[in-house]
Amino acid sequence: MSKVLTPIIFDIETTGLSPLDSRIVAIGIAKLPAKQVLINEDEKAMIQEFLSFLHENVVLVGYNINNFDIPFITARALKHGLYEEIAIIREVYRVDLMTLVSRYLLTNQKYIKLKEICQFLDIEVNDDINGNDTPQLWEQGNYQAIIDHCMSDIEITEKLFFKLESLALHNLKVRYGLKDVEFGW
Repeated sequence: MSKVLTPIIFDIETTGLSPLDSRIVAIGIAKLPAKQVLINEDEKAMIQEFLSFLHENVVLVGYNINNFDIPFITARALKHGLYEEIAIIREVYRVDLMTLVSRYLLTNQKYIKLKEICQFLDIEVNDDINGNDTPQLWEQGNYQAIIDHCMSDIEITEKLFFKLESLALHNLKVRYGLKDVEFGW
């Protein structure tokens, strides 16, 4: 019998690149078919809400999540004393689409931006805002622009995931030693 994993596509928006002096301002989540953006001035409450989506049969999917999103959430959760709660983010399965792209498509490059690989694979990108704009938008209280940008990133990450689904399954099998795995919605 196959192990069925529910993909949760996610992305975070932050006020900077270091969790030591920056914070998470939004977490986009797609647990198909539903999509939402968590945004809250109470960072701890937002992280707790995100963690409530995680359970044993979930696979976290995102772009550069192993090097940015997951370590950032982990550090900020620990900052807020969520010592026991944060363990779940390290226990669930993960598929980092940037790893798949660099490993299987671009053997000579380690890093390519999400929007660049989407353009290469003919995934339409309609977003004039980038993550560098988030700190200023947060300071201005322009939460809607942050939500729109985060939702755009979730939507293009979802489209990329569907194009790379067979590679994602292969990656899960190799990385976690799963013999028979499939995605369930």
